[in-house]
Amino acid sequence: MAFSPSGAYAYVTDSSDGYIDIINTSTKNVTRYINLYVGEPLGAAFSSNGSYSYVLGYATTWIINSVSNTVISTVHQPRGAYGIAFSKN
Repeated sequence: MAFSPSGAYAYVTDSSDGYIDIINTSTKNVTRYINLYVGEPLGAAFSSNGSYSYVLGYATTWIINSVSNTVISTVHQPRGAYGIAFSKN
């Protein structure tokens, strides 16, 4: 799970279904789902300015535009990854 830099949204990875649940932290309601179609999302992190989120899977990282909540790119890793994080600068 990752929180947007503003704290307004939480991206929750659902590895059983291959979805990202986007939760409005004020209302505590799921506002949108992003279907990744393949893979099992394991974790998420936001860029420091909140424009992008990066969702980590075992062999794929999905890059998501955080404004439109759409997948804009994928990065394939030859081996599994186990965590993702960004520094504030």
